[in-house]
Amino acid sequence: MGSISDGFLVFGSILRRVFAPDAMIFTTLIKGFCTERRILEATKLFKKMVAFGRSPDIITYGALIKGLCQTGNTIIALNLHEEMINRNDKSGVICKPDVTYGSIIDGLRKDSLVDKANEE
Repeated sequence: MGSISDGFLVFGSILRRVFAPDAMIFTTLIKGFCTERRILEATKLFKKMVAFGRSPDIITYGALIKGLCQTGNTIIALNLHEEMINRNDKSGVICKPDVTYGSIIDGLRKDSLVDKANEE
């Protein structure tokens, strides 16, 4: 609906009823923060997701990586991309990194880091 505050009302309601929010709920809220260019809140929520024991999937990683790149945080996005690749070795969740390449290359280009983009 385009309102992250409404999303958090639902999130709070889920927690009050002692339900555990799933990855889809976290991902939706992370996407909402990224859409509003509130990348710090998106990153914090991503960390809370992991603390809740929920495994981020390619959609979660992709949303946060895209948000980071759009807000000029491409180097952080690259680090998150690397984390995603390394997770594939340790968890049952497979995240194919090729889905996020477009966002990263676009972010590198916007940040005038074209040489780095050519390496990818």
